[in-house]
Amino acid sequence: MSVNVKGRNIEVTPALREYVEKKVAKVTKQFKAVGDISAVLKVEKGNHIVEITVPASGILLRAQETTKDMYSSIDLVVEKIERQIHKYK
Repeated sequence: MSVNVKGRNIEVTPALREYVEKKVAKVTKQFKAVGDISAVLKVEKGNHIVEITVPASGILLRAQETTKDMYSSIDLVVEKIERQIHKYK
C-alpha cells in the first residue's frame, strides 16, 4: 500500500503528507488487499478540499470534504471513509 498525496494550488508539506498517511493507515488496516491510495489536497476560493480514493478488496471507496482548514478536512474525509467501510462490512 502506498499513499499518493498530490496538491493543487497548494504545496504539500512533509507535515501534511505525514498526517494524511497516518490517518489513512488506520482506516486501511481492516482490509487484506489495498491498492495505491490517492489523496488530492486542493485550495479553491479559500476552501480547503480533500479527496481520498481507496481501492480495497474489490471495492472502491471515495470521499470528499470541504472546510476552511486542511487538517479538519482530512479528519472529516477519513471519517466518511470509515463510515463507508462500516456499511460495506
